[in-house]
Amino acid sequence: MIEIKGLKKYFKENLALDEINLEIKKGEIFGFVGSDGAGKTTILRILSGILKPSSGYVLFENKEKISYVPQRFSLYEDLTLMENLNFFSEIYQIKDKEKIEEILSFLNLSEFKNFYAGNLSGGMKQKLSLACALLSEPEILLLDEPTNGLDPLSRRDLWEIFYKISNEGVTIVLTTSYFEEAEKCKRVALIDKGKILEEGSPKEIINSFRFPVMEILTDSPKILSENIKSLNFVLESLPLGERVHIILKDIKFKENLIEILKEKGFGAKDIKFVPPSIEDIFICKLTENEK
Repeated sequence: MIEIKGLKKYFKENLALDEINLEIKKGEIFGFVGSDGAGKTTILRILSGILKPSSGYVLFENKEKISYVPQRFSLYEDLTLMENLNFFSEIYQIKDKEKIEEILSFLNLSEFKNFYAGNLSGGMKQKLSLACALLSEPEILLLDEPTNGLDPLSRRDLWEIFYKISNEGVTIVLTTSYFEEAEKCKRVALIDKGKILEEGSPKEIINSFRFPVMEILTDSPKILSENIKSLNFVLESLPLGERVHIILKDIKFKENLIEILKEKGFGAKDIKFVPPSIEDIFICKLTENEK
């Protein structure tokens, strides 16, 4: 469906994308996952045709059937949902007005169709943007940070919609800085500073990670994390709420870690090995690249 080869993008002398090579398959949800400034939006803008690459190329199976939803809400806030949809149906030269009603029903927006767009919540605005994008019956849907800043319920609601759209054969390419959303995608590319650190299905990425991860429940996660980060057998430590994920160079260092925790006076309510998360792997890859 989409083939990306040798893609580079410079903004003056700054390299925003560095040799991106990917294939995105028809009907899958593919996610570019990384922190702000990683190059995610630049990739989507090149895929949408807004930006031209400095070198390399992108091939599409059908370039005429692409819709792009930017991160910032860009519809008319002083128009109602219905007025926005009627406006875009005119642009797309869609004569079948029943399609609008079908899309409103599909996205659970029918009861809000006479609401002004400017009065909608963040999640509802994203649904309206999706509705306008779906009017043209795209085969490829590009979504830039579609869940950014939304509450957990709105994010869950949108993901259910993404799955429905994907099940109808639409290829979805999205960006996100929420690492837990990576595991909702069929395949992902972990990206930082314009480079792909890892690519594949979430399961493949997790299964290929060769370092053990220990999880510790503690009353002082940030202090504990900072104190053990410099240990020579610790690759990285990451505070996550009341827990700390510690990536060890080898499983044999478990006892060393427990002993040092006792010496430093850190009480661990619970300590165990856990499967790595996508965020664990991303942080570890960053550390490897910086060395």
